Amino acid sequence: MTPPATVTTHEPLAAFPTERDLASLPQSARPARDAPRDWVLSVSHEPGGRPTIDGLGTVTLGPFTLAFAGVLSNHDDLADATLSPPSASSAQVALALVAEKGPAAFSDLRGGFIVALVDTARGVVHVARDPLGSHPLFYVRTSYAVLFAATPQPLLARPGVSRALNRAALADHLAKRWPERQETFFKAIRRVPPGWEVTVAGEAVRASRYWHPVSAEIDYLPDEEADAFDHLLDRAVDRALRPSTRLGAGRAGIFLSGGFDSVSVAAVAADRASHLRTATPVGLSLAFPDPECDERLVQTRVAQTLGLPLHIVDFQEAAGKRGLLAEAIDLNADLAAPLFNTWAPAYLALIRQARRLNIDTILTGEGGDEWLGVTPFLAADLLKTGRLLSLARMALANHRSYHQNAAQVIGTTLWRYGMRPLAGLAFHKLAPKAWDHRRATKMMRSSPAWLAPDAQLRRRQYERTLQSLAPADPPGGFYSRESQVFLDHPLTSWLFEEQHQFGQQAGIRYVHPYWDADLLVHVYRVRPERLNQGGRSKGLVRQTVARRFPALGFERQRKVTALNFFSSIVRAEAPPIAETYSDFRALASLGIVEPAGARAFSRAAWHQTYRELGYAWNLVNLEAWVRTRA
Repeated sequence: MTPPATVTTHEPLAAFPTERDLASLPQSARPARDAPRDWVLSVSHEPGGRPTIDGLGTVTLGPFTLAFAGVLSNHDDLADATLSPPSASSAQVALALVAEKGPAAFSDLRGGFIVALVDTARGVVHVARDPLGSHPLFYVRTSYAVLFAATPQPLLARPGVSRALNRAALADHLAKRWPERQETFFKAIRRVPPGWEVTVAGEAVRASRYWHPVSAEIDYLPDEEADAFDHLLDRAVDRALRPSTRLGAGRAGIFLSGGFDSVSVAAVAADRASHLRTATPVGLSLAFPDPECDERLVQTRVAQTLGLPLHIVDFQEAAGKRGLLAEAIDLNADLAAPLFNTWAPAYLALIRQARRLNIDTILTGEGGDEWLGVTPFLAADLLKTGRLLSLARMALANHRSYHQNAAQVIGTTLWRYGMRPLAGLAFHKLAPKAWDHRRATKMMRSSPAWLAPDAQLRRRQYERTLQSLAPADPPGGFYSRESQVFLDHPLTSWLFEEQHQFGQQAGIRYVHPYWDADLLVHVYRVRPERLNQGGRSKGLVRQTVARRFPALGFERQRKVTALNFFSSIVRAEAPPIAETYSDFRALASLGIVEPAGARAFSRAAWHQTYRELGYAWNLVNLEAWVRTRA
């Protein structure tokens, strides 16, 4: 019989843990660091000499020298494959693989890491970010070297590196467009996207993708091979739970909501912890006061069924006495980009609780929405090929899985994601340049009138929009096109980069099993019909979770959102905060906003729809961040 869970309600700690706080923890609770927090890797190449790297510890074998920072989650498997001794470090295991396969070995590495390889025989240096970007990587080219770091800040502190802000990127962010995957909000600093490497050969510096998990023409798996999903999810969770992949001697925690993604991860983690003979993971949950998104009943019952200790922090206490938005604004001071996740102050309360419980690794359900669901753009492919019965089934599955009435489902399925993309395809074939100009112009017109009053900046925005348009006639179809978006979208990188910074400050490593590279490649090849098996979204896990927790109604559960709750927070808390930034002097000084128009918009927005609320808060948040950079 499964023992009942221990359910504890906690108030968050008074402040985010500092180095002094961490030093007071017992040795087993302190975070281990494989590299200095603010390391900078310098790649230099003297004329006529060999390339060198400096800033991280290195290992050498033959013509190869390698530096490694982060976590290699398939360390044991690769150590066996390369006949490396059990005591071999991650760098040594990676180097042994490189000695066999060259830089192509990067595609076999798993985890959250950066790896730098000097190939002296060819006079080339390769610096790569892990396949899915759990570990950040940025670089800048100077007159004396190419510098790499996990955040832009130490790069900006180096001599000769410009601290100028990227006006076009800031303006596009306010317009909710992110057209360039490598750019940051600093002109000089470039991002290495997930699964990409930067190659330095003499004066030449080139960025390219080294990991190619998907293709335009999807090679769908036979139904019997799709059943490997459970095994791959088990392995993804194992990689997080093994002590060798954690930061220290702590235990694992799980951000447990009441949705499929985190519940399925919790269920697998509970089973695998028993199999691996590691400590039972700890559930960490927020208790929302709004009945529309309050999932305490599900969180508690899931924890009790699995035998997980559960620590619930009340949202209002977690957000802080000053309120969620005031705390969120303050976080901008230390971030390399404007705060991405406005809920961060509340989740940082869970992080503080995790550190008190000696937790050093947190598993989440991130990636479930992206990879377990079916993009609605499948409707265009189904209409194009005349598969009307499949289209009807897809619409019914959406109706059953989301809070949309029949009219909304029919409208979005038939027009927005069906006929409209097909109409665009037809116009593109008739006059591709004219059609792309129309698309870019329409996107520009959707921007607020007060945005980019500088004519030169507005022209630059148009050029960037034109260059970044999604293919109107994608070679593999619209389903394939949209499935690939998540891999390269700057927002995905931005989310993981922010999480990594918060986690590193607290000695916590975030792990997202649904973003495991091997699991992702598998799910990408599962047919959409299988993903929606049972007539509802996330069919791969829905029925399994429903069987595990028969009393909780998961077989009928619809997506729970906190949009209305968040809107109520913004309406209550944002106006006084916005007034302190109402002159928008920082953004105006860069020519990004016309201050009077921005001020009028922000003052009116707090009484309008969620869309206007989001725009207005984004504007205030960006102004606050830019002021910290001035």
